[in-house]
Amino acid sequence: MAREFGHCRGCGAEIEWAKLNGKAHPFDPEPSAKGGYELVELSSEDRTVAAYIHPSKRRPGQRLVVSHFATCPKAADFRKE
Repeated sequence: MAREFGHCRGCGAEIEWAKLNGKAHPFDPEPSAKGGYELVELSSEDRTVAAYIHPSKRRPGQRLVVSHFATCPKAADFRKE
């Protein structure tokens, strides 16, 4: 499966989509020192999933990303009440 990219409807930034807890979730595509999620492509299920990596389990050089909700200036516009 090819990774799925798009653009945020709020701020226009590039995002990468992955399943988190069974739902589509936007992530910033570039690795971040503040990142806590590893995006894993599951070819057997034809999808990309996000796995939270606890700080004590992180490895040097591991590609970790951050949820776009943490960086988007318009994130509040997407919150459900």
